[in-house]
Amino acid sequence: MSITFCTFLQAQQLDIVINKTEIKIGEPFILTFQIKDKNPITKIQYTPQLNEFIGKESTSKPIDNSQGVSTDYHFDILQPFHDTTYQVNGEYIWQGTYELTGWDSAYVVIPPESIQLAEQELFFPAGLIGVIKPLVNPNQPIYDIRESFSEIPSLTFLEILKKYWWAFALALIGLIILVFLLVRKGKKRDEPVIQLSFLEEALLKIKHLRDARSYDKNLKEYYYELSIIIRKFLVAHFKVELLDKTTYEIEIILRKHALPEVIVSDIRLLLNQSDMVKFAKSKPDVGEILRITDMAENVLKKIAQIDS
Repeated sequence: MSITFCTFLQAQQLDIVINKTEIKIGEPFILTFQIKDKNPITKIQYTPQLNEFIGKESTSKPIDNSQGVSTDYHFDILQPFHDTTYQVNGEYIWQGTYELTGWDSAYVVIPPESIQLAEQELFFPAGLIGVIKPLVNPNQPIYDIRESFSEIPSLTFLEILKKYWWAFALALIGLIILVFLLVRKGKKRDEPVIQLSFLEEALLKIKHLRDARSYDKNLKEYYYELSIIIRKFLVAHFKVELLDKTTYEIEIILRKHALPEVIVSDIRLLLNQSDMVKFAKSKPDVGEILRITDMAENVLKKIAQIDS
């Protein structure tokens, strides 16, 4: 299902066509801008957006194309912008197309795009699309998997021992080793177990991650591990589930816990940096990697100090 928004300016008709009203996170959709005119369309100047298409994010579905609009929303551009001009039934049409997708759930307003036509600045109408998380159907039945097996003929103990003597031998050796280790462990003096705080555990994991220099071999894995450490610390500290939340949802939850905006902004930067590396949108050098790692340590320390 597609939706079209129209604006009529003198002899021209400006349209914006979105081929879907809603998409799931990561699902592509087509955004098309059109100009229709009875006269040949010439002297067009349009500056396409590169890498990302900027929309306006809304936390709830707006009634019209302006209500509820708040911060910028960044769509990934999957296919570069391309345009064409053609004629249908005596009408001249210019058409420009983006293929986009979004990674955070929200209702997004496509703001009016400007275009120069014969040295006159015109604006396309605004559009609207929803980006939603995939839904899990709790009523989906779980089917039993039934397998039939041929009956194994019964064997006597001696036949089993003769056939599987090697397995009995390995089991006996394993039992002897297990008893030896248990006895040896019992002779050692019990050492006190040191219980690390959530902050100490997170900082220790970040230190191990940095010292291992895994970013030399797999940069995406390094940033992924760093983001997981941050998310697990937030889960333990605030007693909320964040591992499956988007960056935008995490921001909302942190603000509900009265976390200072500067710290919320730092958390957003760290998680967005991880997403950009994950989707090959960024390839930072070693200096930037270590700066982000140090920033993660400092942010976690600040959060721990707030409630201490």
